[in-house]
Amino acid sequence: MEAVAAHAKVGKATLYRWWSNKAELVVDAFVSVVERDLRFSVTGPVKKTFRDQMHNWALAFRSPLGQVIAAVIGAGQSDPEILQAFRTHWMEPRRVEARKLLAHAVEVGEINGDIDFDTFLDLLYGPLYLRLLLKNAPLTHEFVDVVFDTFMPRLGPGNDQR
Repeated sequence: MEAVAAHAKVGKATLYRWWSNKAELVVDAFVSVVERDLRFSVTGPVKKTFRDQMHNWALAFRSPLGQVIAAVIGAGQSDPEILQAFRTHWMEPRRVEARKLLAHAVEVGEINGDIDFDTFLDLLYGPLYLRLLLKNAPLTHEFVDVVFDTFMPRLGPGNDQR
């Protein structure tokens, strides 16, 4: 926090007015860099939107930014503040956005409404995080398509949109 305050030419107290701890500052800085590129598109069918967004995430996860995410998650295993900041500033805003998209798709009849959105999101994105963290296999475009094609039919109606 001292280094950030010195670089910004403000006192540490100013930083603590905006961020309650260094974990929140780090995660917020990360989100500010990647948020625009990893948001859901608001146009087009929901299935195409999810496929496109998953491809964007896989690309980001293969980049140096992916290593930042992996490091933050890893550090969070021994520092609950980091994990909480990651969930609050990174994961939950994305999940809120995804739930809204899914709810709208149910309203307009694009997909079935008989699924638990949170469980569905865990099933859809969990494999991406697994490959990011364990590096047990490459996180490729083709892998994203396999994951997508495995879980998206559960949403029901609608043509597969590539």
